[in-house]
Amino acid sequence: MITENQESLNKRINEAIDRLSALRDLKQAVLDLEACGPIAVEPLRKFLFTRDRSGIFEPRCRAVEVLAALGAKEVLMDFLARFRPKLVPGSEIGNLKSEVEIEEEPSFGKEHLYSNFDIPDPVEQAGDEAVANAVARALMKWPDDDVFTLLLETTKRKLLAGVVEALGEYRRPEVIPVFASALGDDFYRPAAENAFRKLGVQACPCLLQLAATKTPTPEAESESSRRWRRSALRLFAELHQGEDLPASVCSLMTDADPQIALLACSLLLPRVSGTEREKVAARLVDLLDNTDWLFRAEVEELLIRYSIIQ
Repeated sequence: MITENQESLNKRINEAIDRLSALRDLKQAVLDLEACGPIAVEPLRKFLFTRDRSGIFEPRCRAVEVLAALGAKEVLMDFLARFRPKLVPGSEIGNLKSEVEIEEEPSFGKEHLYSNFDIPDPVEQAGDEAVANAVARALMKWPDDDVFTLLLETTKRKLLAGVVEALGEYRRPEVIPVFASALGDDFYRPAAENAFRKLGVQACPCLLQLAATKTPTPEAESESSRRWRRSALRLFAELHQGEDLPASVCSLMTDADPQIALLACSLLLPRVSGTEREKVAARLVDLLDNTDWLFRAEVEELLIRYSIIQ
């Protein structure tokens, strides 16, 4: 039997969810839902899992905020576990195409956001991915092994900035391949860079390997590959500790990409002397032929800083 107080509370919850859906007075709606306590979890779960073909994600992201505040870890984990976006080449780890798996129909029926039988269009998917990002970030309230495993499994289906950020908080070296893949995408690169920074010096071998790897081939490197390698080498320079450098840094000094060559020279110059220093200086002088005046200014600044030119 539902009491009058329960009816009043249910009405308050429904009204607050309606305000979320209509994008009206969102902050107050969040506060009202949090004040309702655990009884609001199930209505919020239904709201979170209901598809929104418009691509508008803010209402459900606010629902995620409330669910996290109410301690609804299992609801958030369930959402991310059922996340089945349409995969495109390059969106998953290792750039491997994945086939959609046929799974048992979810318990809450055809309203399920990511039914394998009804893949959302790009606009809808963009909104859904924003919600999944919010869920991944919210789950960091419970940084345990179960959440870690779920986040890692999610990357096998789709790279998401929020998932990369969340995995970065664990500072676990087994996630380095995920960060390496994310570093190669302009959209995910900021999250991947921050994740690598949290790993610290243990990420350096991987970063140096990435800096030396040209794709799709060494003879025909793409512009996105150059951006990937520059980011990796900058991170290596930031995280590397000690005076000694791996021998592979010397080979990068002669790289065909001027930015990579300059980064390598800036790493080597304060650490070498004699003949090796002369080689670095000669390479920097060669780089002065670049037509980009901002790039030339960087080269000149480095030459002057180390008293190679006056």
